[in-house]
Amino acid sequence: VDRATTDKFVLYGVTELDVTDSLLLELGGSYENRDEGAYFNSGLPRYADGRDLRLPRSTNLSADWSYWDFETKEVFARAEQRYAGEGALRLNVSRIEQNSEQRNMFTRGTVDPETGTGVLARGIGGDFNSVQYLVDVSASGKFALFGREHAVPVGTDYAKIDGSGQRAYR
Repeated sequence: VDRATTDKFVLYGVTELDVTDSLLLELGGSYENRDEGAYFNSGLPRYADGRDLRLPRSTNLSADWSYWDFETKEVFARAEQRYAGEGALRLNVSRIEQNSEQRNMFTRGTVDPETGTGVLARGIGGDFNSVQYLVDVSASGKFALFGREHAVPVGTDYAKIDGSGQRAYR
C-alpha cells in the first residue's frame, strides 16, 4: 500500500523451574510495540453500480498524517502440581496492559459514474487504554468407579478488565 509503513518490535521471555518432580513453575512476559504510518483501513471505493474504479491495488486514500501506534505489555505466571500419576492442579495468572493511539482519515461511500462525486473523507481518532487481570484455576484427574475409569476436569476463571481509558475523536 502506497506510503504505508509498519515498524514492529516484539520481545518475549519465559523461564521454567522444576521445583520438585511434580511441581513446575513458569514465569514470563512479553512486550510489543507497533507503529503504522499512513494507516489505511477503509478499502477502495467503487462506482455506485458496483463497478471497479480500476485504481491500482497499492492506492492509499489515507492522509500522510494518519497513524496507529499500539503497545502491549504482558506478564504471566503458571504453576502446575501433578498428583496421583495422571492428575494435575494448574494455576495461571496474567496481567495485560494495552495502549493504542490512532489518528486516521478514511473514505466512505461510492462514486457516482456521471458526476464522479459521492465519496466522503472523514477524520477519526482515538486513545484506547486497558488493563486486564486474568486468573484460571483447574484440576484434572482420573478415578475408577463401577469397573470403569473416569476422567474429571474442573476449573474456574476470573477476569477483570478496566477499559475506562477510552477516548474517541471525530
